[in-house]
Amino acid sequence: MKKVTWPKKNELKDSTVIVVVTMVIFAVFVYLVDKGISEFLKVIF
Repeated sequence: MKKVTWPKKNELKDSTVIVVVTMVIFAVFVYLVDKGISEFLKVIF
């Protein structure tokens, strides 16, 4: 474990923010696609 370079506090914070923002955007996208498909299937059936 001595050869591991651990991220600095600022790098860790920045990476965490990027991951959280990406997950929120992905969740909204999946929600909208799911809602769209649901509405489309309601029209068909």
